[in-house]
Amino acid sequence: MCALRDESYEDAVQVFLDCPRARNIWRDGHLLSKVNSTMHNNNTTDQIIFALLQDQLQVQDEQFVTIVRILWI
Repeated sequence: MCALRDESYEDAVQVFLDCPRARNIWRDGHLLSKVNSTMHNNNTTDQIIFALLQDQLQVQDEQFVTIVRILWI
């Protein structure tokens, strides 16, 4: 259940990538444009996450994992 959008269904893409809170965190981490372009070229959460990780520097990988962990909590 998405508390921010009052919707009854929330999938992994919504939680980690598309929810307003997630988008703000990606923007603050300077990764929102990369997340947006990757979401347009991939369909599933797994595809999106693996594509993002393949296209980043090690420092960005660490930042990406930290952001995903923050969103999970």
